[in-house]
Amino acid sequence: MLKSNKLNLIIALIVAIVLWAYVLVDVNQSSTETAKGVPITLLNEQTLAEDDLVILSMDYSKVNINYSCQRQTLGKIKDSDFIVTADVEGLKSGENKVKLSVSGPDDVSIENISVQKITIMVDELISAEKPINPTLENQTDDENEPSIVQISDETVTVKGAKSLVEKITSVRAALDAGKVSDEMKSLTVPLVPVDENGEEVEGVKLSKSNVSITAVMLKKKTVSLDVPISGVEHNTFERSFSVPKTITIKGREEVLSSIESISCKEIDLSDVYEDTKIKIKPILPSGVTAASESQNLYAKISVKGVETKTF
Repeated sequence: MLKSNKLNLIIALIVAIVLWAYVLVDVNQSSTETAKGVPITLLNEQTLAEDDLVILSMDYSKVNINYSCQRQTLGKIKDSDFIVTADVEGLKSGENKVKLSVSGPDDVSIENISVQKITIMVDELISAEKPINPTLENQTDDENEPSIVQISDETVTVKGAKSLVEKITSVRAALDAGKVSDEMKSLTVPLVPVDENGEEVEGVKLSKSNVSITAVMLKKKTVSLDVPISGVEHNTFERSFSVPKTITIKGREEVLSSIESISCKEIDLSDVYEDTKIKIKPILPSGVTAASESQNLYAKISVKGVETKTF
């Protein structure tokens, strides 16, 4: 009986030692993990501005980091504990290759990083004045249309990479027609830099983010349009033309009620020798403007050479 108890005690001791050794080895064993999407921080970016330079683009903005640590600390490590930096001091205009630096917690070993170097494009930093172009959005009423009475600024300063600033043709101020009423009032409208196709150009800074537009809702009316044309006849060429028959105008209802037609400035074709378009300039009464659909009306001119034969 005594021998049996001793044997069981010895067996239990051996099992305890084996389990302790296993746990000790397992806890201290190194494990590998990946920190994903760690952002790249730029160092000394202000030195580029001092040299009138600016970062245009980077081929990578985030990286993945493989690291190893003991299993007992693995659950305590967060992706945000890692810092990836790129020093941009001394970069030149054009393409630059910059090595990345990585740091993490003291008890972590960095195995590798998904990207060792990044390509940074640097451009000249410039400023330019761009015109503010007020437009209408959410215009769903066919009988009424807002009229812009006043805009607080006509231009805005755009600052950024030269290649981006030169793409900008204007800065759009889109007025929400749904916020305009019969009573004249001022509205704050955000500014958006756009290219010739009306697409937003990102990556630049504006000297102001919005503009104040004073607007009022006016009535619309479609009336006949009289377009006088002169200089049609020519000894050698045969000229023909087509012009719009109507124009849509807007104004106060009491002003529009007495208007049935609008005349235009005379268009002289004497110096026209090829097919072209000439913008029509309507003569509008005081308090009346062209509605948005009639702000760009054109006379279309066609020119044909007259053949002559001698017998």
